Amino acid sequence: MFYLKRIIYFLLYSNIYIAMGAFALSISTFIELAVPIQLNYSILVFFSTLFIYNFQRIFYKAQNDPIVISDRRNWIGRNQNTIRIISLIGLLGTIAFSFFIPFRIILLLSPLCILSLAYFFPSLALRRFIGTKTFVLVLVWTLTAYLIPALLTGSFEFSIKEIIHIAAGFSFMAAICIPFDNRDIEIDSKENIKTFAVMFGRKKNSKIALLFSFIYIIMISILYFSEDLKLSFYFCHIVLFLLTLTFIVTDREKRSEYFYIAGIDGLLIMKGILFFLLETYTH
Repeated sequence: MFYLKRIIYFLLYSNIYIAMGAFALSISTFIELAVPIQLNYSILVFFSTLFIYNFQRIFYKAQNDPIVISDRRNWIGRNQNTIRIISLIGLLGTIAFSFFIPFRIILLLSPLCILSLAYFFPSLALRRFIGTKTFVLVLVWTLTAYLIPALLTGSFEFSIKEIIHIAAGFSFMAAICIPFDNRDIEIDSKENIKTFAVMFGRKKNSKIALLFSFIYIIMISILYFSEDLKLSFYFCHIVLFLLTLTFIVTDREKRSEYFYIAGIDGLLIMKGILFFLLETYTH
C-alpha cells in the first residue's frame, strides 16, 4: 500500500494525470467533430500541460501555516527536483512536437502559453485580479482543447454549430474548474486572490458552477436536437453532466485532494475514453 500511495501521489501531484486529461480532452474533440485525430497535436497538448503546470510549482514557497498545508503542497515541497525534471521533459516535448504542427497553429498557441505563464508568474500574478484565477484557466483550456482542434480540420467557419460547440466546451470547463476555488478558498483568502468563492462564499460559488453545468447540457442538447450531434455522443455528454452535477452538489469543506484532482479532473480522461470507445464500437 505504501508504494501504491507513492505512485498515486506521483501521478496526481506531478501533473501527469491532468496532462493525460488534456490529451484525452483534445482527442474527444477530434472524435466529436468527426475528423481524423491529430495525434501530434494531442501529444503537444500533453507535454505543454505538463510543462506549464509544473513550471509554476518551481515558484512555490514553503509554508508553515496549517491553513495552507496539504498533502499536495507537502509533496511539492519535498519533490522540487522531480518537478524541475518533469518541467524540463514537458518543455522539451513541447518544443519537439511543435515541429509537427502547422505554423499558424503555433502562432495561435503562443499567446495562450504567454497567458498561462502570466497567470502565475510572481511579477505579474494575473490570477490575483478579480475573477481571473478561474476564467483565465477556463479560457486557455477551451481554446486549446476545443477551438484549435477545430481549426486544425481546415474547414472551421465559425458557424452556429461550431460556436455552440465551443460555448458548450467553455461551460463544461467552467463547471469543473470553479469547484477548485472552493478547495483553495482559505489559501486564496490568505493570499488576497479574489476568486468567486472568496468574494461570495462556498455555496454561491457552487451555484455558479451549477449554472455553467446546465448551460453546458443545454448547448449540447441544442446540437443534438438540431441533428449536429450523434445519439451516442449525446449520451456521453449526459453521463458527464450527471457526474459533474454530483461532484458540485457533494462538494464540502475539507474534501480530500483526491475528490478534486482524481475525481473532477478525472472527468477529462473519462470523456476521452468514452468518446473513443463509442466511436470504436458504434461504427
